[in-house]
Amino acid sequence: MIEGKADQPLAKVVEKYKEFITIHNVKTVLALFSGGRDSLVATDMSYKATKSLDVNFEVLYVNTTCALPGVQDYVGRLRELLGWPLRILTPKIDFWTLVKKWGAPTPRRRWCCYHLKLEPIREYTKRVMPPRIHVLGLRATESSSRLKKANNGQFKQFYWDSKSEVWVYNPIFWWDDLDVEKYIKKNSLPVSPVYERIAGSGECFCGAFKTVGEIRQVKTYYPEFFQRLVQLESEFRNGGSLFYIQSKRVYAKDL
Repeated sequence: MIEGKADQPLAKVVEKYKEFITIHNVKTVLALFSGGRDSLVATDMSYKATKSLDVNFEVLYVNTTCALPGVQDYVGRLRELLGWPLRILTPKIDFWTLVKKWGAPTPRRRWCCYHLKLEPIREYTKRVMPPRIHVLGLRATESSSRLKKANNGQFKQFYWDSKSEVWVYNPIFWWDDLDVEKYIKKNSLPVSPVYERIAGSGECFCGAFKTVGEIRQVKTYYPEFFQRLVQLESEFRNGGSLFYIQSKRVYAKDL
């Protein structure tokens, strides 16, 4: 009943969104904003759709402490421009301290995601009125593998997260890149200058799952931030690298 395809008009998507909130008697809607285009659309849609509903609405942005320069300025500008009720969360311990303690995150040892982002979100979520919902901008069409999982029911538009005790809903789940672009243009939403440079939100440049190309882009556009990474890597006692690509060490200093 909630699922829908990308060719649905915006009004139909918003209708399904409101239907989900009503069916589950949602009292608190938390839109998780990363700074990227997809979460920009999902958050803006949520803000507008919930105005006519009797729910508490907030936008959550997590300062992971390893965001690229300009990301937080952009988030603050959106709050002023669009009027979002924005709350900024921070982890208990910052990225730079944790790396020195535990070593760099890797695809197989991705401690950064939980400690820098999920933990602050979960702790805040459990303090607000239930039933509650997390709204994300995840899309099935972002990759062929993700689309296959969505069609097989392995990747879902909505589900219950028992650890956070919250519903998770992706209103633009079936949208493609063109749908996202059309919404941004129609609603005159400003896209992050960081996204325009590196085609990503830049909210967490921790090293896990980064490509050599992405790392070099950061070196080009954010040289001071990159040098901080080089300095951090030089302080590793065991000679480890900050990046791991295809299970091989890649040193920031060599890039």
